[in-house]
Amino acid sequence: NPVAVKIQYPEIRQALSEDLKAASKLTRLGMLMAPGGGKELANEMKERFLEECDYAQEANYLRTFQQLVAPIEGASVPGVIADRSGTTVLTMDFVEGMSFDEFRIQAGQAEKDRAAEILARFIWNNIFRHGIFNADPHPGNYVFQPTGDVTFLDFGCVKQFDEDRMQLWKRFARSILEGDRESFKHTSLEMGLVGRERRFQWESHWELLQYLY
Repeated sequence: NPVAVKIQYPEIRQALSEDLKAASKLTRLGMLMAPGGGKELANEMKERFLEECDYAQEANYLRTFQQLVAPIEGASVPGVIADRSGTTVLTMDFVEGMSFDEFRIQAGQAEKDRAAEILARFIWNNIFRHGIFNADPHPGNYVFQPTGDVTFLDFGCVKQFDEDRMQLWKRFARSILEGDRESFKHTSLEMGLVGRERRFQWESHWELLQYLY
């Protein structure tokens, strides 16, 4: 059977680590007004990027997401071929299918609706039911079938949230959906979304989150 093989460039981890040190300084300088002065964002970026260099970890994430997508009809994740994988090589089942642009042009509306529902269920079920997020969601990481089924690729960058954070996030989401401005303000502050409160544009923040949610 055909396989897909992901091979890491030699010394890429060291080069990436050095680049991230420089990028971290620029990020923190450019976000002095952000909560935490940009330090938390810079550290988060470093952790996630370096994690992408660990293909053994990605193989574990692939197995995890295979289990998580099982209840979602039409969603799938490639299988890992363990005896042909390691820290710098990842071998998976090869998935035939259509790119996003091919699917967008060729598929009918019913198939597009099915794909959109699968994408939504994949993202929101994983976040709000399991506290885990595949942090590289873009069209190049999806393979579509003519029926609207979707295969999800690339699990090198994954973020996991603890239970306390998820409970707070759920309160935040409910405040938006229920139009509770007071709770929205409190949970925005608790989540660290507000820099200097005195100058914060609450109305713009509310309108943006109304649109997103």
